[in-house]
Amino acid sequence: MSFDRSSWVPFWRSTDRFSLEHFKYIIGELQEIKVVNKLNKDSVMDMLGAIVEIVTYGDQNDASIFECFMEYQILAEFLRLIKISRNSSIEVQLLHYLSILIQNLENYCFSNGYINNIILYPFKFDTGDLASYFASFLRTVSGKLNRETIYLLVNVEEGIPRLAVRDLRREERKYKVKQDMVVSFPLYSEALKFARNEEKMIQIAIRAVTLNVYNACDDMVLAFLTTPPASEYFSDLVLHLRDQCLHFDSLVRTTMDSCTREIRNQLQMGTDLVVNDLYYFNDILKIGQPGLSRLMIENIFRSLVLPALLPLQSSENFGSQSSITSLCVICRLLQVVDGRELVNSVAIALLCSYMFSFARSTIEKGDSDEGAMINVDTVNHFAEYLIDIKEVIVPFLEAEGAENISKTNLFGILSEYISCRTGTASCLLDKFSVERNDVLSLILSENISILLAFLMFLIILSEHKDLDSSLSSILGFADKNTGQEMSSNNLLQRAMDGNIFATHMPKILTALLRVLVSQPPFSISTRWHIGWVLGKLLRYHDTKFTEHDIDLFNVSYEQSREGLAQELNGCWSDYIPTTVEIEWLKCTRALAESSGLKDPFLTLEVSTHDHLPEGSMSSSHAWQRMVDAVKPKIDDEHSTWLHLRIREFDPRVHAKKAGANDFTGANNVVDGRWTLAFQTTEICDSALLLTRRELDKQRSSVERLLAPFLQNYSPKNSSD
Repeated sequence: MSFDRSSWVPFWRSTDRFSLEHFKYIIGELQEIKVVNKLNKDSVMDMLGAIVEIVTYGDQNDASIFECFMEYQILAEFLRLIKISRNSSIEVQLLHYLSILIQNLENYCFSNGYINNIILYPFKFDTGDLASYFASFLRTVSGKLNRETIYLLVNVEEGIPRLAVRDLRREERKYKVKQDMVVSFPLYSEALKFARNEEKMIQIAIRAVTLNVYNACDDMVLAFLTTPPASEYFSDLVLHLRDQCLHFDSLVRTTMDSCTREIRNQLQMGTDLVVNDLYYFNDILKIGQPGLSRLMIENIFRSLVLPALLPLQSSENFGSQSSITSLCVICRLLQVVDGRELVNSVAIALLCSYMFSFARSTIEKGDSDEGAMINVDTVNHFAEYLIDIKEVIVPFLEAEGAENISKTNLFGILSEYISCRTGTASCLLDKFSVERNDVLSLILSENISILLAFLMFLIILSEHKDLDSSLSSILGFADKNTGQEMSSNNLLQRAMDGNIFATHMPKILTALLRVLVSQPPFSISTRWHIGWVLGKLLRYHDTKFTEHDIDLFNVSYEQSREGLAQELNGCWSDYIPTTVEIEWLKCTRALAESSGLKDPFLTLEVSTHDHLPEGSMSSSHAWQRMVDAVKPKIDDEHSTWLHLRIREFDPRVHAKKAGANDFTGANNVVDGRWTLAFQTTEICDSALLLTRRELDKQRSSVERLLAPFLQNYSPKNSSD
């Protein structure tokens, strides 16, 4: 029997798996596949994996391999395999290989429309992880987009793929682009279908796709994105956030009735969702596309800011949201989302609300017709001021480099809410038959949560770097040391005769001091927050404490002093100096914190946290309170037994660990309970007496150390 040598040479001769010959061999094998089923699924996946590996290698080392990849239209083979698969579930692995291939290729491979065909394939996302892999695939594709490659994935004119444009000379392409109109963008449109997916990783991937698209688009693609139906995505974003705020508000209301651990966790999750959406809004604005920024800001202003600040729209669903939730959301918006015109428009919307509520309150009090007319004139002046401020702010913003800022219709949107101008201000007053709290009720609210939220809103808004100085002066929060003054010809200043909140400052200060002396006391974080607000108010206003205010301040100080003195009666008083040192630093940091970094949702803790038990002044890190149970005592039934609790750790080291919120060591602390048995009752009594004497010495030493905190203090007069 003879053998043909050529028939068995391939079995012993080694082959280069990265060679062009081997690549063509695998392609030929793949093209022979007529159906993909469970029997050949693994071999098909092995071939696809080998193709991805070879093409990635060739893209960096052998140009002939990538040319072969394009010549044999391998992406068409990927699409064909999806179509001929029979319940073999190859979609997940195929999308995974495609993502790896696109991610690692330096050359683009989007031509011939195969990527769009894969994107538009009707995958079944009902079960499994296919949706996650598809979102990851879309994200990978979007990561390769730029001003040139984006046109390989959009359809122009009658939906014909834009294939020939990249082959034209630059001058011809520029002319052709001006004549074209994008009619579809499968990558973007299919990605938006997953925008509301419940899985967090899919949401992140889809948002990355949109941001990549916005960064790569030019005027023609931008026109498609900002025209319905594609532009509806931006309004849906804001409306979705508004729905989240309503759900968040329902959680806040629930916590006021019964605050369980589960509800508190849901409240924290709701806070995170709101903040994440706001950061996504800001990411869109930071891209710097004027058309996108204008559309985004207008939707935020119309659907989020105005319904929260102006009570004119209380009939809408958003009007049912509580004031404290609305204020917290707007505060976070100001801290996260950049934009000069947005910040100034928020200030103007607040002033509108104040002016209308001020005029209404005067009329409802039954003042004279002359007084009512004065308030109508005030509103008319404000309508004039609205026009005046637009003429002042818009050129100022344009001078700062904000392109197309005058095209943003925030002032027009605000005018729609006002709906009336000079000469017809009375109709504005008629619209105030609403149940929603207006600005005046927020300023003078007896609900400390609402008052704190509103004051924080004023401070964050007034200290914002983009707020016009004249608006800051009107609000009454211009820094006294900067010398900011209102111009004499300012219409609103003439109408208001000063800043609008200064007249209410004495009442506000008194209300805050009353909270500090309330019994049972609020939590420490709440009192720190109140101290921060008090410090800001006293910085911006010349208002001095009245005698009544000083009495309240003295009561608060005395309560704190007595609470500290009671702590000295504990068994382990040597903890107190270290605790005071740590808490003092924490308090100093809290009081000095910038308004831009202050968490506005902290005000929700005031409404959701229960009062501490009366007389409870211990610090938050005192995880094991020293009560009478740990004091040395003789057993009730055995007069020769002495019960002690001995600590086996250094108080300073442990207190610092607890001050860093490290509570993990608490469960590992030795219990330290000891029972000493003596021969006679007399010896046991002597041991107890000696122990108490040493504790008294320790307490006396701590008292001397804390003497500055324990002395009586009472200012002689209000000027102090």
